[in-house]
Amino acid sequence: MKNSFMKSIITLLVLLISQSIWARTYYLNSQTGSDRYEGTRQHPWRTLNNLARLRYTAGDSVLFSRGSHFTGGFVVKGQGTLQQPIYIGTYGRGANPKLTNPDYGHLNGNVIQVRASYLIIEGLSFANTAACTYAENPSRYWQDESLRTRIDKKVLLVGAVYQITEAHHLTVRLCSFRDCPLGVYCNGQYNQITQNSFRDCNRFVWKPFWGPVAIVVANAHNEVSYNTCRNYKVLGGAFGADGGFIELDSRYYGGPIHTVAVHHNYSEGNEGFMEVTNSGRHVTVSYNVSNDFQQFIFFWEGDSCDVDNNTIIRTKPANSGVNVVFTFKNNGFRIRNNIIEVAHDVQAFAGGAYEARNFNQLHQHNLYYAVDNKDPIGRPLGEGERIAYPGFIDSGKGNYHLRADSPAVDAGQQLGYSVDFDRRTLPVGRTIDIGAFEWSITKP
Repeated sequence: MKNSFMKSIITLLVLLISQSIWARTYYLNSQTGSDRYEGTRQHPWRTLNNLARLRYTAGDSVLFSRGSHFTGGFVVKGQGTLQQPIYIGTYGRGANPKLTNPDYGHLNGNVIQVRASYLIIEGLSFANTAACTYAENPSRYWQDESLRTRIDKKVLLVGAVYQITEAHHLTVRLCSFRDCPLGVYCNGQYNQITQNSFRDCNRFVWKPFWGPVAIVVANAHNEVSYNTCRNYKVLGGAFGADGGFIELDSRYYGGPIHTVAVHHNYSEGNEGFMEVTNSGRHVTVSYNVSNDFQQFIFFWEGDSCDVDNNTIIRTKPANSGVNVVFTFKNNGFRIRNNIIEVAHDVQAFAGGAYEARNFNQLHQHNLYYAVDNKDPIGRPLGEGERIAYPGFIDSGKGNYHLRADSPAVDAGQQLGYSVDFDRRTLPVGRTIDIGAFEWSITKP
C-alpha cells in the first residue's frame, strides 16, 4: 500500500516537473523584434504573425513588451490547466502594450480569439477595435426574423477578447479597453472578468440596432467584478441612444445563463448598467455603483435574481425611449439594501417598457430619494424602507460615501456579503449599511 502511494506521488511530481520544463514563453517587441527571430526575450518577434501557428500547452506564456504597439489578431488554441494556465501578459518597463484590430474581416475584429481553456490575459491595453461591418439592409430588421437572426449572429462575433462556447476558465484582469465597440465577450463557463477599465466608446457595434457594450456574458458560472466603465453609449439609431456596461445574452451562442455574480463594479455615463436579454437565473448584482443613463437593469428575462447593496443614481436626463431604474418581465426578484436616487420623472418600480412591466417584486431595506418627487418608488414601501436624503459626502463630485448621520447607516439587513465597495470587512458598525459603501470613521 505504501509503495503504491509513493509511486503515485512520484508520478505526480514527475508530471508537474515535466510540464514546467516543457512550458514555453514567447516574447514580442514591436520596436526591436523581427519575425525571423526565435521569439525569445533576447530575440523577440515584431508582429502577431508567428502566433497564428502556435498551439499552447499548460504553462505556456506570450509576453508583450511594454511600450509596444501591435495591430491584428490571433487565436489562442490548446489547453492549460488549473495549476498551470496559459498566460498572456507583459514584460519590461513603460506603458502597457497596446493592441488593436480595426478590421472586421480579420477574426471578426477580435484581437484575441480564445479557443483554449484555463487562460489568463493580464495587463494589456486594447483600443480602437472593429465594429461589425456586415452589409445588410436594416429596414426590415424587426419584420423579418430570419434577417434579424442573420444580422445578430454576425454582430455577436465581435469582441476585442472573444471566447468560444467550448472554452472555459478564462481570466481577463488589469486590462484597459478604450473605444472597443464590444470589449470582452464570454461564451464559455467559469470565467472571471476583473479589475479592468472600459471607456469612451461612442460607436455602434452595428448601426442602427446595436450600441457599444463593454462586457457580454453568454453562459453560466461567470463573474464580473471590480471593473470600471465610463462613457459606453452612442446617440441616435433605432432607440434614440444605445449601449451599456454589461449584457447577459445567450440567444445564439453560449448556453443557459445562471449563477452569475456581478459585484464591486463602478459604472458612470453609460447607456445603462446591465441588460438581461434572454436568460438569467440566480444572477447576483451586489455592491456596484451606477450613475448612468436609461436604466440600472433591464430584466427582459430572468428570474430568481438578487440585487443587493448597490448605490444607484438615476438622475441623468432621458436620452432614449426608455428612462427607468428597472424593468421586470418575470417574478422572483429580490431588491434589498440599495440606495436609489432618481430624477423627478423617474420611479424605482414604475414605467417599464414593452412587456417588462411586472413590478410585483420583493423589495426591502432600500433607501429612496428624489429632489422634486414625493414618490420616488412607485409602490408602497417595503419592510425597512424609507424615503430620505441619503447623506452622501459629496454626490456632485461622485463621492457616494456616507456621512455619519446618513439614514443608510446601520439600516440594512445582513445578507451574507463579506466586503463593501471599498473592500472593508462587513459590517463596520452594529449591522449592515444600505448602499455600496459602509460608513467608517477611517478612510478606505
